[in-house]
Amino acid sequence: MFLVVPFVYLFLCGVVAIFINNSKSLSVWTIFLLSILVTPFVMFVAVPFLPARPKAYCTKKYKCFEVGKSYPYKIKSNRVTVYYDKRYIFPVKVFNDYFSIVTSSQISSK
Repeated sequence: MFLVVPFVYLFLCGVVAIFINNSKSLSVWTIFLLSILVTPFVMFVAVPFLPARPKAYCTKKYKCFEVGKSYPYKIKSNRVTVYYDKRYIFPVKVFNDYFSIVTSSQISSK
């Protein structure tokens, strides 16, 4: 019985890492290590305090994306993942053609 407990704990930490990674900007491994250190239940309480994903505004109609709406995104090496009803992976050129990244300093100056 006691041999199973560590594996169940690691499995629960992995589930927490995958769940939180879908909405926050931290990597799966960072969240996994944090959940091992402070227990998965504390990580669920800490979710509102973790940094959210940056957002990009759609400037031209593309597939199912509407003009003027903001969508969370994540940049990986030479591709960009945009999240809407599912994950859409674009090359950087397509992302730059159809989306505009607005920084917090640009928002505060308006």
